[in-house]
Amino acid sequence: MFGTRGELRKSLAATLRNDPSVPILAQSPCFASLQISSAGVIQYAQAGIGKENRGELMRHCMLEELVQAFGPANDACKFRPSLFCDGPGTHGTGLTDGDKIIMKALYDPRLKPGMSREQAMPIARKIIAELFASGSGA
Repeated sequence: MFGTRGELRKSLAATLRNDPSVPILAQSPCFASLQISSAGVIQYAQAGIGKENRGELMRHCMLEELVQAFGPANDACKFRPSLFCDGPGTHGTGLTDGDKIIMKALYDPRLKPGMSREQAMPIARKIIAELFASGSGA
């Protein structure tokens, strides 16, 4: 959805009711909010983009929030530059090779919703190594 911060705040408050993150999200130029089942499956996602955003920030917000609505659910700043990092100077307008690898790994059929970190990490490491070896990030 596109709206002013006031409009986005109202929509968030209606959708997320008692979620304490509403005031924080409503101050951002853009946000994605996910509802995830107990099995780890995305059930619902919404993205909000501030109408006042312009140029590169608007393009960044549109791409970042759309991609985050499909996962990964949180920002990740371990790899920079990355669309998934909202730190200073990180507002790219395209997926980096690292971002593409993250998305490809996330949707690899070997990773299943609801896996614990201990179950998923060895599989994710193997998938990422395979993607790097094959040059599939580009």
